Amino acid sequence: MLTISQIEDFCNNHNYDLRISGNGRWIDQKCTPDVIWSIADFVLDYVDNVKSEFTVKDIWQSEYAKMTIAETYSKPGTTEKSAENEYDKVFSQPLCMFCYAGIIRDISTSSRHLYVIENREVLEYIARNDVYSLRFLHCYIEKVLKDSELYPVFQSFFDNQDKAHFNVMKQTFIDFYHEYTPIKKDYEPKRIFTKVLNPLAFKNAKRGTEGGHMSSDVIKKADMMYN
Repeated sequence: MLTISQIEDFCNNHNYDLRISGNGRWIDQKCTPDVIWSIADFVLDYVDNVKSEFTVKDIWQSEYAKMTIAETYSKPGTTEKSAENEYDKVFSQPLCMFCYAGIIRDISTSSRHLYVIENREVLEYIARNDVYSLRFLHCYIEKVLKDSELYPVFQSFFDNQDKAHFNVMKQTFIDFYHEYTPIKKDYEPKRIFTKVLNPLAFKNAKRGTEGGHMSSDVIKKADMMYN
């Protein structure tokens, strides 16, 4: 099993600068510690027991995912039509994040994304439990922000926990998305912002964001979970 320093080394070996990639989906709403832990586990089970190449639908409809997802998240089964749009995000968004991080690789030659595992050890680290997946998120988010020269405004907020610094940080993040990614409306960057700020706030034992505003208390682990 990898150590946290090896996870840091893995992230440091990648250039995650969003100004170069323009990838607004490097993290997303459903990329919570418990969800990415589950999806990593589902991918490993599928690759070990079915085949090495996989699509979002393959993982979504795998027997292991079907058995696990309803119990784990107290949600309808993966075959329920009423939950189809929700599960599409739950499965696709972490895979997009894993791809940008360099953990899996997109080998598709069409618009249908086909993936293979690029770094099994990191995926196994994330799949261990939600503590390890959260540690990965800490390293990954921080590296993306530093590569993109966005981290100073987050550090400024951690140093100055007030509404003025919170508002500057949030608006800077939204403006960055408008300038460097295809996402031009405000609501999506705002949703993604929560998934970026709160893991770092938890790591630093600081306030983060709740309901679109600065949280009234420091961020707790439970605040970041999908379930």
